[in-house]
Amino acid sequence: MKILILGGSGFIGQNLIIFYSKNKSNFILSLDKDPLHVKSNRVYNLILDLSDYKKLKKEIINFSPDLIINVAAKCDLNSDNIIDYSINYELPKNIIKIINSTPNLNPIILFFSTMLVYKVGYTDDDNIDYNPSTAYGKSKLKMEKIIKKEEKLKWIIVRPTSIWGPGFSTYKNFFYAVKNKWYLKIKNSRPKKSYGFIYNIVAQIDAIINNEICIHETFYLGDYEPMYINDWSDLIADQWGVRRPLSISKFILYPISVFGSFLSVFRIKFPMTIFRYNNMTTENFINKEKTKNICPKLPYTIKKGVILTIEHLKKKNENIRN
Repeated sequence: MKILILGGSGFIGQNLIIFYSKNKSNFILSLDKDPLHVKSNRVYNLILDLSDYKKLKKEIINFSPDLIINVAAKCDLNSDNIIDYSINYELPKNIIKIINSTPNLNPIILFFSTMLVYKVGYTDDDNIDYNPSTAYGKSKLKMEKIIKKEEKLKWIIVRPTSIWGPGFSTYKNFFYAVKNKWYLKIKNSRPKKSYGFIYNIVAQIDAIINNEICIHETFYLGDYEPMYINDWSDLIADQWGVRRPLSISKFILYPISVFGSFLSVFRIKFPMTIFRYNNMTTENFINKEKTKNICPKLPYTIKKGVILTIEHLKKKNENIRN
């Protein structure tokens, strides 16, 4: 199978490339603005400005993929202007335009969206309309609406939850905060969260693209059981070999977060803000039963994921020292 991955140099993209390159019948082309750090004679990496329509069209037609995975995106929360996230809907629009204008191409196209097309704490199960609260979420919502108009293309949309694991960046600081005993648990607070270990996410993606009933469907990606941050921090501490994080009352932590938000107005960084406090205390568990029906068993437990992640962080630190 010929697999085209847009955004292959990112966290999820590289893990997908590593997974699919193990199959000798696969040939993979990665297109991204950054170099790819995966070595395989079945993987070809081309550095490309993905906003360049003509060059993108040329590479897609020349490669003639059986599967396109679009994981390329701007996915931070640094701006309130949807225009700053235009690649999130312009690139999918261009992919669709290229495939529709090329009769001999009929690939499965997997588009990555986000759970933030809904405001944190809300999901489809609440029987409400979309209500993204961030420009990033709004850009992905715009993408989804463009894709869902296409009746002939073999598209699939996936919405990752919070993804972590070896090679990640988003939650790396959390692992080190626990290790260095900076992290404090909130006493008597157990909001359910949706997280996903990266190798489980790859397994879900593979199951979805290999099942014809998934065409024109949307799936959430993540572990099926809820994550409890306090329990996760204890697991991480145990694997680092340090004491488990201490607990603090939310009545103490909230005023601290208000002070941190006040400092942020003056561009002074502080580890706790109201945004982070709300993120820690708001329940945000998304039911993934639809995905579970396609991929019933995930290969890794949370504990095994923590072990592999800390092994990776230790090895990375050793390489830096050497």
